[in-house]
Amino acid sequence: MDLVKEKFDRGIIHPFNFRSEFFLFDSSTNSIFSIPKEYYFSISSLSNNEELLSDIVEGEKEGYFSSASEDLLDNRIFKSLCLIITRKCNFACKYCFAEVERSDEIGNSVMSKEVARDALNFIASASRERKSLEIDFFGGEPLLGFDTIVDTIEYSKTLAREWDKKFLFSLTTNASLLTSEIIDYLNRENISLILSLDGNKSVNDIFRVKRNGEGTFDEIFKNIKKVLSKRNDGYYIRGTYTSRTTNFPENVKFFYNSGIKKISIEPVVTRNTDISLKKEDLSIIKKHYEELAKWYIETKRNDNELSFYHFELDLINGSCVEKLMTGCGAGVEYMSVSPEGKFYPCHQFDGKPKFELGDISRGIVNTALVDKFRTLTNVLNKEPCRTCWARYLCGGGCLANNYTINNDINSCYNLGCEIQKLRLEAALYVQSKLYQQEFY
Repeated sequence: MDLVKEKFDRGIIHPFNFRSEFFLFDSSTNSIFSIPKEYYFSISSLSNNEELLSDIVEGEKEGYFSSASEDLLDNRIFKSLCLIITRKCNFACKYCFAEVERSDEIGNSVMSKEVARDALNFIASASRERKSLEIDFFGGEPLLGFDTIVDTIEYSKTLAREWDKKFLFSLTTNASLLTSEIIDYLNRENISLILSLDGNKSVNDIFRVKRNGEGTFDEIFKNIKKVLSKRNDGYYIRGTYTSRTTNFPENVKFFYNSGIKKISIEPVVTRNTDISLKKEDLSIIKKHYEELAKWYIETKRNDNELSFYHFELDLINGSCVEKLMTGCGAGVEYMSVSPEGKFYPCHQFDGKPKFELGDISRGIVNTALVDKFRTLTNVLNKEPCRTCWARYLCGGGCLANNYTINNDINSCYNLGCEIQKLRLEAALYVQSKLYQQEFY
């Protein structure tokens, strides 16, 4: 069993049990196989099994279960910006990661049109030969600066012609300010929308509240329905679940039954112990992902328009090796721009002086910090990522989450890793059922 042990220890093979079925994931090729129960227990206990060993050897002959190359020429360049149009918000969501930082101490101004234009000039130049550039309008609530958003989109058309580039825009919004006129404009310009909603009224109004404490569901749900009446794609509903609202399958089903088919629900990341997820929540989270996976498979087979973001693994086409090894690319491919024009590795570092990269007038001046993020966003440079089976699916996790929980971007947010792996096993299960592949 030395061969099997070596592949297991290095995270090349990962056996797992999901809904009383048994699977083997090959991280070297992103392949998922249904396996006999005895294979699962043999690998898990590293007990001798000649049939299993023979099948692993046969798999190797066909290109599976091999050690992925660890040679990566890191040529990443900036290609994506998050424009924090304003830190102001008309809501006071209780779990918002930005609630403390986005105060009068660091400014609540709206980004000027000039700052936004300069940010686009920067990315057009910094992206060098890359043709497609991604811009996200973020906040606070970015629609409080809608004039700047419109000007930025219109300016990008001129810039695209000058630089032979294509700008792809997205907007993250709480949906409260989406008038029919704004929706029509965003639709005409093909702006992707990330619309924040946690679930039905009783769930959403626990945490997503106005500054006077009132719930927000009634106001935003009608606007979301307006959006859906005019587009079938190019949007996601983005929710958050906490220790008090772990029953996320019911929220997904509510969305779907309301005509919402593009859905994402994320675990909260916070040090607030009243709502933070804890180790004892893992068992119920696993059960909920099992429940959601079962429902999703049944529903997806009859309605291919349904998409739960975290189940949509592309194991057939996949991503390039560089992308698999480098995750989100914060501080290297992606960064945020504050309303004042300061650069940060991502929106979650906004307003933290130690993470300032530069600004629109000087460009990138903190090259040492860029180099640090370049290193830390490569899974092969992080322990215990190097031998984790999920490393090429999660990209090594979120450095901002590490900082939020541990006050250290180098220190892994362990509970977040465990939740991520539960979710990935659910996604692999979904893929195995939709695109069944038996073991040798």
